[in-house]
Amino acid sequence: MSINNFKIEPKISTLDSNNIHNEQRIHYLFIFNRAGICLYGRNFTNQYKMNDQLVSAFCSALITFSMEMVGNNLKKIDFHPVEIVLLQKKGLYYGILIDHKQNMNLLKDYIELIDKKLRDYILENDVNIEVENIHDHLIDEFIDNLIMENDASYDKEKEKILIEFLKSVITKSDIEGIVLFTNRGKIIYSSINSDNLKTLLDKLDFRIKVSSDNNSIVNLFYSTKKELIFSTPINQSYFIGAVFGIDTPLGIAEYKLKKIIKQILKILEG
Repeated sequence: MSINNFKIEPKISTLDSNNIHNEQRIHYLFIFNRAGICLYGRNFTNQYKMNDQLVSAFCSALITFSMEMVGNNLKKIDFHPVEIVLLQKKGLYYGILIDHKQNMNLLKDYIELIDKKLRDYILENDVNIEVENIHDHLIDEFIDNLIMENDASYDKEKEKILIEFLKSVITKSDIEGIVLFTNRGKIIYSSINSDNLKTLLDKLDFRIKVSSDNNSIVNLFYSTKKELIFSTPINQSYFIGAVFGIDTPLGIAEYKLKKIIKQILKILEG
C-alpha cells in the first residue's frame, strides 16, 4: 500500500459534520513498530473509518515515507479535511489523525507523556513490541484523560455554545482572528488559517507553559508589521487570543476583547 492510495473516509455525512460546531478534534491515535505492526490504537471520536488491518498496512507505508525523520521532528501528511501527524521516538512511531487546526507543540507534549507511560508499561509487563499488541484499560484511561481532557474544569456542552458565539463575533466584527484554547494549550476554536495559527501558537507556547508551571497567568500583547495580537486568560481553564489590524487603536482593541471575555464568562458561569 502507498500513502497516495490511502483514503480516510468519514463515518458521518457532511450535514452531520457541520453540526460538530467546528471543534478542533484529535480523532485517532495509533502506535506502531519498525515493521509496521500496529501495537496500539485508540479512536476518540468514531468519526473516521479506521480498522487494525488497514492501519497496519498504512503503517508500513508510513515507515517508508518517514525514513528521513530525525529526532523530534513532526511529519504531517495531508488527507483533507484531516491530516496525520507522525513522530518517531526510539523505535516506536506515533501517528495522530487530527483536524487541520491543531497545536503542534501540544501534540508533541502529548506524545512525550504517552511514550513515557507506554515504555514503563512495556518494561513492567515484559511486552515484546516486535509481535505483541498492547491492551490495558489503565493505558486507555491515561490516554483518554490526556487527549480528551476529561476534567471537570472543561465543560464540553458550554464549549459548543462558546464556539457558536465566537463564530458570530467574527462574522459581525472587524476582529481579524480569534483563538480559544484551554490552559493546557488545546484549541477549542480558531478562525485563523493553519499557517498563521502555527506562528501564533509558537509565540504563545512558552507563555502557556510558564503559566502552567508556575500556576500564574499573565496577559500577552505584541504587534507585527500588520497586526496587533492580544492573548489573555478568561479564567483558570481557558485563554483567548485575538488578532486586530495594525491600524486598530490599542484602546479600542482592548475594549472589544474585554466585551468578548465578559460574554464568554457569562456563558461559562450560566
